Amino acid sequence: GMRIDEVLSITQDSYNAYNQTVKPTRSKGKKNSKKRLIVINDECIKVIENYILNERTPALKKVKKDSLYLFVNLKINTLDDKLEPLKYLNFYNSLNSAAKKSNILGNVRTHTGRSHRAIELLRVVKDGKLKLTDEHFRLIMGWKNMESSEPYIQHENEQQAIELSRELSQMKRLLSNE
Repeated sequence: GMRIDEVLSITQDSYNAYNQTVKPTRSKGKKNSKKRLIVINDECIKVIENYILNERTPALKKVKKDSLYLFVNLKINTLDDKLEPLKYLNFYNSLNSAAKKSNILGNVRTHTGRSHRAIELLRVVKDGKLKLTDEHFRLIMGWKNMESSEPYIQHENEQQAIELSRELSQMKRLLSNE
């Protein structure tokens, strides 16, 4: 559930594979914002380690200066001969390229993963599969208060209404065929 700006601001020093944590150096474009410690899972660690080994390190070998940022633009700046931090537009273009290669059509938003995470957490809490307090939820998502959850709750309620409507229509069709 990280914001894209948080991901792009991760430095090599703020990534800890052993403790499975990252601590972004900024959030919402603000360096002075409160920094949060984020726990990341095994799968995410594997992806990051694979990126470091197979993409970042080979690019680093071609330049004279490293970047303190973990995620870098792999197109080397030949004027300075260094790795530049990955920018939002670079990320957005890569995301759209990956979506096209995966035959994902439609509007691909950078916020989709974060939205999915919030809705996924809401569902498992509602279903009783996970016990989270509002404070836990707020900390996981990096929100100042729970009012930030309202759009996600509204979306989830709309989805449930649509699913219920479909089920009712199907039941009516089945009953009318009897």
